[in-house]
Amino acid sequence: MARLGGIERWFMTRSKHGRCTMERAEKLLSLIDRRGGERFLEVGCGAGAVSKYMAEEFELDVTAVDIDPDMLRRAKEGADEALRIHLLAADATTLPFKDDCFDLVLSFGVMHHIRNWTHAMEEIVRVLRSNGHIIFWDIVYSDPGAKIIRPMAGSFGVPTMPEIRSFFRDSGLRTIHSERLRRTFPGQYEAVLVLDMPGK
Repeated sequence: MARLGGIERWFMTRSKHGRCTMERAEKLLSLIDRRGGERFLEVGCGAGAVSKYMAEEFELDVTAVDIDPDMLRRAKEGADEALRIHLLAADATTLPFKDDCFDLVLSFGVMHHIRNWTHAMEEIVRVLRSNGHIIFWDIVYSDPGAKIIRPMAGSFGVPTMPEIRSFFRDSGLRTIHSERLRRTFPGQYEAVLVLDMPGK
């Protein structure tokens, strides 16, 4: 998994970026029929803006993980001890949790940092309970764009729309909402999915 570079780290810690991601998370969360008290996991929490907001504004038991120790330190520094939030260092491709233990998993802008991003998505599905939800946003590529970028991508991921949709379908995930937010190069895609696997 690729860690953030200096420019991206600066961008991720800006208050405007935090507000935008919180607004996106709240909008997508509103599409889910919730009961309250759900276990919530954010994969790739960065400075923790979304996880803190979820802990403050909703009845969620929040766990947040990130591989970057500096970003995790920033998240811990700004966390209120009264909040139900647990911050852990972890690689998205090997999450340190048992199977079927979260009701909601959020992944915003993480998969394009992971060359083997399908391994990270498999981990998300593994820790998700049956009828649990995934809240997803990321950078995506067209097939022709991916062919250009992949030789230069190094440790970064280059997910395409067909690959993402195929993964969701093959993993037993049903789409509640999906939208291509930007169709320029590269594109952006958001989705809310539910895991339809009764026997899981």
